[in-house]
Amino acid sequence: MEETIDQNISNLVKLIEAKYLSTETSFRPMDFARKAQFLTLDVISAIAFGEPFGYVTQDEDLYDYIKTTEETVPMIILVSESGRSEVSVADEFKYCKECSRRKVRG
Repeated sequence: MEETIDQNISNLVKLIEAKYLSTETSFRPMDFARKAQFLTLDVISAIAFGEPFGYVTQDEDLYDYIKTTEETVPMIILVSESGRSEVSVADEFKYCKECSRRKVRG
């Protein structure tokens, strides 16, 4: 299993070196949170199915898995919390202007 994880981390390092290394004249920003999601999905798929799905090597949300998850998880939380009368839906979801994402109260 360690070899599988090491290989996927190596793929991530190769991606960063190929596409996201900034220079003195060129700034190349990278959303590391998204790359960490790609790495996680590739490691899980490599362990489960013998090879990674290729999120890191393709550097994209293959099969719209992450997009679908981001769209449906807030609704799942809303439905699961709908029986709690002491917390309103408005209290449960707070809009974060700085990051333009919904934050769940924790």
